[in-house]
Amino acid sequence: MARNRDVAIYDNHFSFIRDNAVEPEKGAQNWRFFNNRFYGVHGVISVDQVASRDLFIVGNWLLNDHRPGLIKANGDDGQNPQGGKFLKLFKPETGKEPQARAGFWCLYNSMLMRTSYVKRGATAHLHDAFSLMGMLPQWHPQSAAKQRHPFKGLEWSGVNIEGMVSDAVGFPHAYRSKKGLLDGVGVAQVFDPALGSTPARPAMDRTLGGWDGALRPTLDVGGRRSRSLRLETALGPIIVPGDKPLGAQDIAALGLAHWRDPWAETAPELV
Repeated sequence: MARNRDVAIYDNHFSFIRDNAVEPEKGAQNWRFFNNRFYGVHGVISVDQVASRDLFIVGNWLLNDHRPGLIKANGDDGQNPQGGKFLKLFKPETGKEPQARAGFWCLYNSMLMRTSYVKRGATAHLHDAFSLMGMLPQWHPQSAAKQRHPFKGLEWSGVNIEGMVSDAVGFPHAYRSKKGLLDGVGVAQVFDPALGSTPARPAMDRTLGGWDGALRPTLDVGGRRSRSLRLETALGPIIVPGDKPLGAQDIAALGLAHWRDPWAETAPELV
């Protein structure tokens, strides 16, 4: 990790990506990944076979109203891979050993998907807090598909999800495991269905396919607030104040405006 430290990725737009939008290689320390918007991506970030210390994914927006990588049908050119997810983790069935990880924080993200939060993965540590996860119905403008299981094949050991609100069928009870923690609330609908793009006709020549980048919580979500968080890092604790609305928002509202400044804080080298 000596050469892959102190990285900030923020205020970007990623769209029409048939692989993972962000994918560190081998190691990542003190990565801050915030206030980005994603439309039609196979995965937001992959940490498969990545050793990491202090990786922060905070205040990002994701809309996957199409199934990334459609097969060729009805004149569509098609592409691979298919599927999609918010996080790509280590897949235990590969026969390899997982890399070391501490301080993997996913906070205040907003996701409206036909895809999964994570699929067939394991991690030594993951703490997701106060995210909003909306699941679109199984209809699709180009081909039918089953409703995705948001945590399909996740090995829950080391995983702590708190304060999440979702409209996934059976959430949270249907997805809980004795090996990890899933604390959340199920609602009828997380986000207002009126989006800035028409799901059947994304504009390939427009930023984010014509989506305006906003996901507006419904009244089912409004009024729910967070608690304060203490994140233990190699640089010392980070305090994220509570009593905030859930889901993606500017990091300044979370007391993290200094993350946009030049790196005044750098990680000590871990050997």
